[in-house]
Amino acid sequence: AILNASLETCVALGLVMPALPALTGRLELALADASADADADALAGTATLFGAVEALMERSSLVHDPFWIARIAASRARLAAAFDREALRVLTDEGRDLTLLEAITLACSLPAPAASPAGG
Repeated sequence: AILNASLETCVALGLVMPALPALTGRLELALADASADADADALAGTATLFGAVEALMERSSLVHDPFWIARIAASRARLAAAFDREALRVLTDEGRDLTLLEAITLACSLPAPAASPAGG
């Protein structure tokens, strides 16, 4: 919910760079919640969001930052385990074509991970 609110604020204020950490965080949450029996549409949306995040990072000053490179590589590895190479390429290419607003809308539409029980 906090990441979605952050993304909505980025849209409202027209901020691009602050959207990258929130989009990446939302991507990582979606990947963490994905399992072998995950909803196919949600998993495809996650792969599409990955393409958008990767493209945004490449256009930013963070493209050479080891921290961000590692985060993107970890996400790509998780997705590569869930898709065959061609399907992943198609989905990430679709994500690369998204506008920032479309990427944020997609990120906010992905299922949120189940909340942990209190004390848990």
